[in-house]
Amino acid sequence: MKRIYKEIKQEVEECYDEIQHYEAKLKGLREKCDHPETTRVNYMWAPGHINPDTEVCSICGEVTPRKNPYIVENMDPEKME
Repeated sequence: MKRIYKEIKQEVEECYDEIQHYEAKLKGLREKCDHPETTRVNYMWAPGHINPDTEVCSICGEVTPRKNPYIVENMDPEKME
């Protein structure tokens, strides 16, 4: 393999290492954040799959969990028949 290609390959591998480092750092910061401020956005989680009114933290950019409208909280399972 030519020397230039070895250098490019090495630099690409270093870039991937940096990406992993910063992804871990971002994950740690998001875990610390209490998401005190959110903004509603149209969030595309895959091409063509848009969730309207998705809450995103204005501080760290984390998509905040959405409550499932089909789950009834504080329901006693023993009373269900």
